[in-house]
Amino acid sequence: MRSCIYYGDGSVYNGDPVYAPRLDVQVIWNENPKRSEGGGIVTGRDFYVYKEGKWWGCDAAGYWDYVFHYEAPLVAIFGRTMPSEDAYNDLVQRAIKEKLGV
Repeated sequence: MRSCIYYGDGSVYNGDPVYAPRLDVQVIWNENPKRSEGGGIVTGRDFYVYKEGKWWGCDAAGYWDYVFHYEAPLVAIFGRTMPSEDAYNDLVQRAIKEKLGV
């Protein structure tokens, strides 16, 4: 499945997960053809890990579980707090609107 990562500075990445920029992740759109809207967002987490072909949000315990239980390549990226709630909400709405249309 494809995904699209939205960062706090407004940049977007939709390439190979292994090469995704690691910091300031705000929203991730995961493609899912089984859903009527074509996928869904993952947001509001401290950590995001790539497994089973898509990104999953998790807390610190989930991150360490991933590190100790999954085999390479391990891919983890990290969220940050946005400067304002309005900026965060705008980015979430952008991700929902654009989906994978970057």
